Amino acid sequence: MKLNHSLIAFTAIYLSASAVNADKELLEAEVPAAVMQAFKAAYPNATEAKFEEETEKGIKTYEVEFKVDGKKFEVDYSADGKQLKAEQDD
Repeated sequence: MKLNHSLIAFTAIYLSASAVNADKELLEAEVPAAVMQAFKAAYPNATEAKFEEETEKGIKTYEVEFKVDGKKFEVDYSADGKQLKAEQDD
């Protein structure tokens, strides 16, 4: 019985943590139009783009990982297409 309560508690904690930082891979067609327009305008030569919806503390953002001239980049956008963060991977 004690093991059963521990399992229930662990499951509840895990699900709560997952809800705080939920990530979901998206197809290009699933990305908000404002995000796609901003991304394509800022990085017209991007290749191998991968899209992910992230939710943290109830706020959705959209991460795009891609390459330009063989260099890897990662950019985060708000749902309205505002660029929040940009990084180049080495």
